[in-house]
Amino acid sequence: MTTEKQKEILGAAEIYSNAAFQLNVPLQQGENLYRLFPSQMLAGLALELYLKSIYFMEKNIDFKKNGQFSHNLEDIYEELEESSKEIIVSKYYQLIKNRDMTDILNLEKAMNIPIDTSFPSMLKNWNGIFVYARYFYEGTKDCRLMILYPEIRDSLISLILHKNPELG
Repeated sequence: MTTEKQKEILGAAEIYSNAAFQLNVPLQQGENLYRLFPSQMLAGLALELYLKSIYFMEKNIDFKKNGQFSHNLEDIYEELEESSKEIIVSKYYQLIKNRDMTDILNLEKAMNIPIDTSFPSMLKNWNGIFVYARYFYEGTKDCRLMILYPEIRDSLISLILHKNPELG
């Protein structure tokens, strides 16, 4: 059974996700990469809300760490049921397997480093982006690869719809 609160959390995630996609337009040659931060911040917030929606579905309470609301994606994910995590990861790898990885290969070549596209690595990269991206002007030197958002998002939505088909 879906509650109004579940629908509201998921609805907020969808709003932020849609806004992130609208803001995430290709950069022109030489354009400032900081221009991507608003879309990344919104995407990170959407991931947080998708995870919190799953957490709420499973536990019927808001996610809190030490009695406080938290933006930590890894902490929220770790508190999910093991069966949920298995479905999320399985769907993520299925999406990666069927994805054209040319952009990732080009990025690896340009940066001259291998990119770990594993689910734990991508979740870690997206973790904290909500804070990091909105305060980029403070000169944080924490380099993060904000990639594979659609695949992470779709794996979370897949689980939500698996648990609550009525939300589809």
